[in-house]
Amino acid sequence: MNRWIQAAVGLAVLAMIGVLISETRTAAVNDAWSALALARMNEDPIPALESAREAADGTSAEPWASFELAMMLYDDGGSEERQRAEQVAQATITEHPDHAVAPLLQKLLTALKTYDS
Repeated sequence: MNRWIQAAVGLAVLAMIGVLISETRTAAVNDAWSALALARMNEDPIPALESAREAADGTSAEPWASFELAMMLYDDGGSEERQRAEQVAQATITEHPDHAVAPLLQKLLTALKTYDS
């Protein structure tokens, strides 16, 4: 009987650990999406999007934060910003080749190449 109690307590502890890990991951994803939403509305969006992208690392928001950052850099129009947009786009395509943003960023890379011509 003592072994059954130990096994039950062990399973309960493992279940609680699993719940805590799941809640922590969910909170991190929610925080990443919130940071991205706030960055879009920021008066100085490029640094805010850089921070949001870092905060989103490893979450479902990361490729979208990278996409938003690359597009904002492109829209800003300076040669340094375009170069940084290219770097962000290429890195995102490499890291997330099957994500929905990959073809959009590929189009951005094509557009950026027209500046070199």
